[in-house]
Amino acid sequence: MLNTTKPFKVPPTRKSHTCNSQYYLFFLLFTLILSVVFFAILSSTNVAAASVPRSIESTVTVIGLRDRRFDVPTGTSRSQLISTLRSHYGTAAPDLRRFNLRIAGTNIRLTSAERNSLTRSRINFDHKADAILTASRNPNSRVNANRAILRGLNARAVDRIVDKYREQTRITRRDAAYRYNSRTRRIEVRPARNGRVAPRGDMRRAIRNAMVQFATQGYRGTVTTRNIRRSTISEPRVQRRDLGKIILVVRSERRLFLYNRGQIVQRHRVAVGRPGNSTPRGDFVIGAKRRNPTWGNPNRPWSRNMPQRIGPGPNNPLGIRAMNLNRANGSSTLLRIHGTSNTSSIGRAPSAGCIRVANNQIVRLFNATPSGTRVWIR
Repeated sequence: MLNTTKPFKVPPTRKSHTCNSQYYLFFLLFTLILSVVFFAILSSTNVAAASVPRSIESTVTVIGLRDRRFDVPTGTSRSQLISTLRSHYGTAAPDLRRFNLRIAGTNIRLTSAERNSLTRSRINFDHKADAILTASRNPNSRVNANRAILRGLNARAVDRIVDKYREQTRITRRDAAYRYNSRTRRIEVRPARNGRVAPRGDMRRAIRNAMVQFATQGYRGTVTTRNIRRSTISEPRVQRRDLGKIILVVRSERRLFLYNRGQIVQRHRVAVGRPGNSTPRGDFVIGAKRRNPTWGNPNRPWSRNMPQRIGPGPNNPLGIRAMNLNRANGSSTLLRIHGTSNTSSIGRAPSAGCIRVANNQIVRLFNATPSGTRVWIR
């Protein structure tokens, strides 16, 4: 018997049909994108080419050298226009003999290399011509041809010049501080000062405008920028009003001065160390303060015949008040600012190195001087 059964055929799946459709859609989308990009490039090229006319379409007034004006008539070709510009400016090689950058009233002369780096070696007459041709589309147009020099400015060179002289003319912030004037033998205040610097944007604009001035001079001669003012960028932490107290002892004058906020608030006649035991120069700090102190023998040759201790009273060498002088690093010394009942020694140099103040004045100085107060002995 013959087998009449038909062979089984596998029906096409939906998956293969779907994949073919996706590939087809992707191909169409890719072709569409390429077409759009191609036509966009073609149209932009045509627009760019058509943006600059080949000849002057209507008469243009050109503002040129030293603001002298001349008309470019209709029909002037691009080559004729460039020839006119060359004859007007007289040279195609800029000659910048001197460039002064004026910051805070001070002229800073750029070096020859810096001057030469600002512009190209030749004037860009092509750009000037394009600007004039484009403007000719509008009747009665005026074009400042001098500004075309900005197209030739070397931006990196400008930034290098700005950064260099901005730092050179920077004023750093400074706090108010005490300082000793050896001529007057007094303490004075070094005033506080704001931190200031010339703004980058102002410097760039000043250079650009100066180069326009250079163009109006026929690309020859000397150029000075407008004055560029510094701007405050930081304020001092310490002002004069923040200065604390400080004591100055002038040995040659036998005088002691107490300063507060830069002003003398107390002055006293004192006694200082005798030859061989002179009061040392230096910077010290008030350490411990004692009322009605007890004197202890330092066991020095000058105190060999004195008792080991002398309590409070009229015979105490330290008087009724004593203030220890420590070094600036905090280490102790045997120096004292103290009272004395021996008023005949005031104004002389009889002590073993300490600074004596009369008992009737030491209390006032003692009360006004906290521990930690600086003491300068000069």
